[in-house]
Amino acid sequence: MKRSLSYSYNFEKFVAAMTHMATKVSDLTKLRAAKLLYFADKYHLTTYGRPIVGDCYVRMDHGPVPSQSLDLMNELISPFIVRGMKRPTLDVMRQYLEVDSRGKQPRFQARKQPDYSALSESDVEALDRSIARFGRASITSVWNAGHKERSWKETPPLQKIDYRLFFDESSAEQRELLAMLEEDQAGEELLNEGLAAGH
Repeated sequence: MKRSLSYSYNFEKFVAAMTHMATKVSDLTKLRAAKLLYFADKYHLTTYGRPIVGDCYVRMDHGPVPSQSLDLMNELISPFIVRGMKRPTLDVMRQYLEVDSRGKQPRFQARKQPDYSALSESDVEALDRSIARFGRASITSVWNAGHKERSWKETPPLQKIDYRLFFDESSAEQRELLAMLEEDQAGEELLNEGLAAGH
């Protein structure tokens, strides 16, 4: 069985992406933010060969959920509830984001402009595509969209989603890109194993 595609989490990109979304979406709840990140990551991975944030997505009742990003959002809403979260992490998020808790669901708002040096042009393109599709959509339609995803349907509850499930099997172009990514990752793993064996 092929190994899942894996990526390293990029905290700086997460903060920049969240701040970018908060400047453009007035009702940026935790659920909406999670779905915007998912669809932006999916588009970027299947178009450019890498996700934006590199999160570990999990199949939850509410759809595909970016687990590390969710922890960070929860920490910003209710500080110090996430075990092991470092104070500097919270301080960095607070420089860019604040939480409006007056409504039924807490909403993220931007304190200042994002650090666009953390995002590539294609990152912003993917985020903006996701925002255009779901930034103003009803929460019900956002929720339904997540549950129509192959990645959600083919993953058991509470299990990590394989990034390979982001790709459209019916698209020759996406199949070719996926094969290339799998080959690159396999080569990288062999190289790392060889380096480890040499020590």
